[in-house]
Amino acid sequence: MKNIKKYIILLVLIALVSLTSSCSPARDFFDDEDTDKKEAKDEDEDNDEDKDEDEDNDEDKDEDEDKDKEDEEDQSVKAGSNSKIAPKDNNKKNSNTATSKNKGTFDDPVELGSSFSWFDESLSTSFGYESDVTMSVTGVKKLSSADITALGFDITEDLQLEYVLVSLNIICKNVTPTELEDPDIYYSNTQPSIWGSETPTGRSVIGGTDYGFDGSISRNLSDRYPSGSNTINKGSSASEINFSGDVLLPVFIGETNYLVMQKANHELEYDAQKIHFKLN
Repeated sequence: MKNIKKYIILLVLIALVSLTSSCSPARDFFDDEDTDKKEAKDEDEDNDEDKDEDEDNDEDKDEDEDKDKEDEEDQSVKAGSNSKIAPKDNNKKNSNTATSKNKGTFDDPVELGSSFSWFDESLSTSFGYESDVTMSVTGVKKLSSADITALGFDITEDLQLEYVLVSLNIICKNVTPTELEDPDIYYSNTQPSIWGSETPTGRSVIGGTDYGFDGSISRNLSDRYPSGSNTINKGSSASEINFSGDVLLPVFIGETNYLVMQKANHELEYDAQKIHFKLN
């Protein structure tokens, strides 16, 4: 009986040992499974974080792209605005376009023999017009009292002044009437005006004579374009008026002198109306 009890106890112990050994691998399996799940979860979380980070980066990238696009649009708008700041007509009417290297100003007069171009505009309600003018001084001749008398003029002697004959070549293009009370305007109405002469020291003589003698620029203009071919009707234009001739001009003795022309637009600032050409 005692032996039977011992045998039963032994069997129980063996069974317990077997049960314990068989359960251990299952524990390891579940541990491994839990570990794998945990690692997978961690990996998924990492991936989610990476994904979120990528999404954040994408959002940042999209924001940057949107910002760049907005900047480009802003820049485009500004460029468009800038392109409208100076309309073609306004820019043309308020600035000189030099065919020489000079600006035609008091400080930078046009060199003798060089041509200079500017936009001329008369606001006269009787014979308003627009014109592109190109002019050059082609020669300067000093005159004696006898020469002046031969031209048909009497002068009063002045110890500071002498007279020169200034030869000009003038081309007026795209002459277009703008305001007309009269049915048409004459070519002579569009002839550039002479202001007078001026020196670098600021001394000046107002006036000059461009008519009344053979070879004068006004007479040559009339001879070149006789009656019937010297008018412009409203709604039409003259593509080119080309003429040359002389001007009798008083200048200061022994000084550098400028011929000063005057633009037809008298609404410009006074100095901006004047164009200076060197005579010596």
